[in-house]
Amino acid sequence: MLTYNELTRGGTMDRDSLYDAARQALSREGHEDGGPGFRLDCVDAVTRWVVAVAVEKAAATTLLDADIQGASTVEDLVDLADVQTQAADRRAGA
Repeated sequence: MLTYNELTRGGTMDRDSLYDAARQALSREGHEDGGPGFRLDCVDAVTRWVVAVAVEKAAATTLLDADIQGASTVEDLVDLADVQTQAADRRAGA
């Protein structure tokens, strides 16, 4: 799996790679329709966390538990990872 540094192009995260990580995680959990609009509020807690960890690993970031719980869709998780990595870049002076 690619890390955030490998996913960036000129400071912009490759969101498609994060969606792919989420899609692969959902596929392993038996959900073949895991696109950006996939509803996380309609799956069990374990599946939600499997997807969240996949997105975290792909983005090389850590999401807050409360934010993961509040995410309704895969896109919400990717948005959270994007915000986290942008904040880390600002702190690092990137």
